[in-house]
Amino acid sequence: MTKTFAELFSAGEPLKRAVRGTVVSAKIISISSNSIIADIGGKAEAIITGNNFSESRDFISTLHMGDSVAVLVTSQDAIQGLIQVSLKPASGDFSWKALKNAKEKKEPVKARVIEKSRAGLEVEVMGISSFIPSSHLGRQLQNANEIESKSISVLVLDANPEKNQLVLSERAVSEKDEIQRQIEILSKLKQGEILEGKVVNVVPFGAFVEVVKDGVNLTGLVHKSEVSWENNQELEVGTEVKVTVMGIKEANLSLSVKRMGPDPWQDVTNLTKESSIAGRVARINDRNIIVEVMPGIEGTIARSKIPAGTSPQVGDKINCIIENVDLEKHRLSLSPQLTVKPIGYK
Repeated sequence: MTKTFAELFSAGEPLKRAVRGTVVSAKIISISSNSIIADIGGKAEAIITGNNFSESRDFISTLHMGDSVAVLVTSQDAIQGLIQVSLKPASGDFSWKALKNAKEKKEPVKARVIEKSRAGLEVEVMGISSFIPSSHLGRQLQNANEIESKSISVLVLDANPEKNQLVLSERAVSEKDEIQRQIEILSKLKQGEILEGKVVNVVPFGAFVEVVKDGVNLTGLVHKSEVSWENNQELEVGTEVKVTVMGIKEANLSLSVKRMGPDPWQDVTNLTKESSIAGRVARINDRNIIVEVMPGIEGTIARSKIPAGTSPQVGDKINCIIENVDLEKHRLSLSPQLTVKPIGYK
């Protein structure tokens, strides 16, 4: 019966042939500054050098001659008569443990830059690849050129070997004091406080606005639903705006532009259940027809309420019946006003 690697490893039996892609037991014979020679049994010796050595350098610093480790055969093309192997099977566990420990202690680790792009940095930490988005890079590094192969200090935000997920932040190290100051300022902000700022980025779900409070720059999000009551306005990069603080959650600042003006729902008196109201189709999504019944006030018609054979389009006028209204939560449920009740209508 064929024995598994674990059985061979525990029994100390030699492997007669080292096949590329297999994991074998190796006993370290010698360690130098750039290579390791190991006995892999079956009268065969292996070498760990080049990238195979550098990717496991942190783990190698813990090894001694005579230690037994698991290695991966990377090539059967010999170097000086030695089979090429990698320490990844053993160093991977070591690296994840070290990264999880660094996360718990909030200690920076070194990362080697592989490539820089507009989106961020591709890096390697202890032989494990990760991507650091631009939002987690300090300003100095964002503007730096020719940083490939250079070493940077990063903080581990998450290390999950099961998902092969490593989340890092360089900004948390290089701008640590500034971030701490921002957190302190954020903790003092109050809901409803008015600030002045400038739009610095526009994304599909809203716009990021940079504001200044007590001499500290803060960036908050104006969700697209908080741009205007009519939902027909868009913000542009560079636009100066006044915003009000909606809330702060996990150091994320939520802002609103539309709440700088009067709330159109405050003075509404004619929205009553089962009454008729006319409106205009403002938007359509997969589930609802959004109808503007008066400036700044919208209601929703579930698609299931639309009679067969009809297909409202944006801009169409539509007569509705109010099914439910919640002025406090700004919610208005509508159904189309029917002249004939269709079969199966609910």
